[in-house]
Amino acid sequence: MDVHRVLQLSRNWQKKRFLEFIRGLARQKNLPWCLMGDFNDILHADEKKGRATRPNWLIRGFRKATQATGLIDVPMEGYPFTWFKSLGTVRAVEEKLNRAMATNSWMQLFPNAKLENLVAPSSDPFSYLTRQNSGSSGS
Repeated sequence: MDVHRVLQLSRNWQKKRFLEFIRGLARQKNLPWCLMGDFNDILHADEKKGRATRPNWLIRGFRKATQATGLIDVPMEGYPFTWFKSLGTVRAVEEKLNRAMATNSWMQLFPNAKLENLVAPSSDPFSYLTRQNSGSSGS
């Protein structure tokens, strides 16, 4: 099983190379794997709040690439946005840039895996914990 960390991808050429990397990884790896980190992209328009909306073609491109590689968004608990800027002003913006994405086989190994979003005091990406509950109901 592989777990890879994603570093912040802020330039379009970095995003393109990263998407090529995960496509290659998907072709090579029959093992379960998970990517976690700052993707600096969103899968859906509702993952951004404030200021200018992100162009639909960018959102579709990221979503199409992740679907083509069979990646699934690991559920996240807590505040839905992982990055913010200029809160309390008319220029405020919040986005879900950090996430974990995994293959179906990884999700089957860890069916109760979740990210817990830990609110940060600055505009740096929020921290998060990966949790795997036992799955026992206790009641």
